[in-house]
Amino acid sequence: MDSINQLIDKLDSRVLEVEKKLDDSNKDNYELKERLAKQEEGQFLKINTDMEQYSRRNNLRIFGMKEDPNENTMDVFVKLAKEKLKLELNSDFIDRCHRLGRSTPGTNPRPILVKFLSYQHRREVIKARRNLKGSGITIKEDITMMNNRLLTETHRHVKVSNCWTVERRVIALVKSDNEEETKISINSSADLAKL
Repeated sequence: MDSINQLIDKLDSRVLEVEKKLDDSNKDNYELKERLAKQEEGQFLKINTDMEQYSRRNNLRIFGMKEDPNENTMDVFVKLAKEKLKLELNSDFIDRCHRLGRSTPGTNPRPILVKFLSYQHRREVIKARRNLKGSGITIKEDITMMNNRLLTETHRHVKVSNCWTVERRVIALVKSDNEEETKISINSSADLAKL
């Protein structure tokens, strides 16, 4: 009888041990599933952002243009291109052109969104925007909200002396400990954390 009780005790302890291992495995499994779900969500978000950004590749935003209630934004942009940018662009090169947001009296003029029919014409405007220096008018790429957040976050980083976007990528001028500046591409907040 004693030997049977010992065998039962031994079996009980093995069952408890197996149950503990099973619980640990289930916990590990759950954690792995959670981590995988977060990675999939992050990848899905990145793909969506990349797709949205790609759909904006022919767009530019123009800031600082005085606003007139009776304006034709297409004519305003064509005039800007001719007079300030020194480009011969006309409305045939533009798909859409309009102000963004609601008009609110007493506030800064709303930016103008210009969607070009051709990426090439957009590039010409980007190259010519240097001619606007000192005019109070700026031309920027039309970037997604996520990329705009990354640009803002990059701009605020202690080691970053300047940042901008090129072809929808955030580029930063980073100061090293010996005051040397280097251009680097910032693709995520993780890249900023490594600086």
